[in-house]
Amino acid sequence: MKTKRAAGFYIYVIAAIFAIAALALYGSVMYTDRIAYYLLIGAVAVYVIGILTGGKIGNSVLFSLFVIADTVLMALSITFGTALMVNQIGYVIAKLDGPDTIRGFILFASCAVLAFLLTIIAGFAPTVKTVEAEA
Repeated sequence: MKTKRAAGFYIYVIAAIFAIAALALYGSVMYTDRIAYYLLIGAVAVYVIGILTGGKIGNSVLFSLFVIADTVLMALSITFGTALMVNQIGYVIAKLDGPDTIRGFILFASCAVLAFLLTIIAGFAPTVKTVEAEA
């Protein structure tokens, strides 16, 4: 029997790409929080470890822990990254500032939320499937 990577693994890889994009885009946000940076760096590190070991450990408890850790780290980074921008969003809604002041935040938040949601989906999908070897 041979194992192949399944859909859950590839969804996890796409989520990792969005998390790396969120980390890169967080620098363009007007007000940043150092804690959000650390959480994003931690999430990207766990994504990389999960990708490097995902094909080998398969549908195990260890890979599930990677998914849980990434989900928690991404949720916290979204929370801390958004907390400082609440007033700025209000200024834009009240037309006291232009929308260009929150454009970087919107891009960061979009990538981070997509990474968060895709990680949840990857947690429910199988990461490895067994295939019968041809004789």
